[in-house]
Amino acid sequence: MLYPYQTAEEHRAPLRERALLRQPAGLLALELVCTINDLFTAAPSLLYQEGTKGLLLLYRDSACDTSYLEEECRELMACLSSHWETALYGTAPGGETGELTFHLEEGNRILCRTRCVSGKPFDQLSGLCVKLEADSSEHAARLRDVLGQIRYNARCCAVDRRAGAFLDENEILEDQDGSLYRYLTLEGDPSPIDYLQALSLEQKQHLWRIFLRDGEQPMEFAWLHEFAQEGAGFCMMEWELTLQQVLDELDVKSGKISVNDKGAVDCVIQARVETAIKRAGGEN
Repeated sequence: MLYPYQTAEEHRAPLRERALLRQPAGLLALELVCTINDLFTAAPSLLYQEGTKGLLLLYRDSACDTSYLEEECRELMACLSSHWETALYGTAPGGETGELTFHLEEGNRILCRTRCVSGKPFDQLSGLCVKLEADSSEHAARLRDVLGQIRYNARCCAVDRRAGAFLDENEILEDQDGSLYRYLTLEGDPSPIDYLQALSLEQKQHLWRIFLRDGEQPMEFAWLHEFAQEGAGFCMMEWELTLQQVLDELDVKSGKISVNDKGAVDCVIQARVETAIKRAGGEN
């Protein structure tokens, strides 16, 4: 920070969840972010500069009592801070920036500390910001990639395979045979329809791109086929809109799309492709 901070208040609390001590840093960071997402029913804005180890997560419209933040985040932050430097920041009632940190001490006790420039105690923070300092720029970049795909109300998120090594190292990734993306479970036991709903617009575009341009048919299209056939409760709109964009991008105006059909994509999806091509070519 620009000015030196003074301690406003500090106290100690016991660590109740000893199992957290055995969890790797990446898993702790993910659990912390998901916990805060649930508190504010929102996902954060991310700020990361390539090649650095620091990551900022901003919840711009948030406001919370520090006692509640402590109750929900204290143990996760304390265990994470033993691996990566971690702090919560926000605007205190007097208008200055307040800092909230938690650190493990001997005997598995947690030092809880609030600080600000004036040293005046505060009991609320708004516009919360989480600051994470990973152990390497590579880990920070991969964590940014994963967090950028998380929605607060989703059961899972889809991540690029380049993040796979980091997630495997942190024991937080499941793999599905034949899928283009890897899927990270956030809650319960997600199904293929949860995987499809976790895909961002950009990820759906990329799936259509390799389907149309390269003739590849990853497992996502088998899931899409299944739920498109069932119809009930499954929304195809985003798939149709992203398909149209990719057709325009590839300058496809007429004709049929040829794919290496192994049964994963049937007439339901194929018909939608052909319809989009006809619309692109101006046919009614």
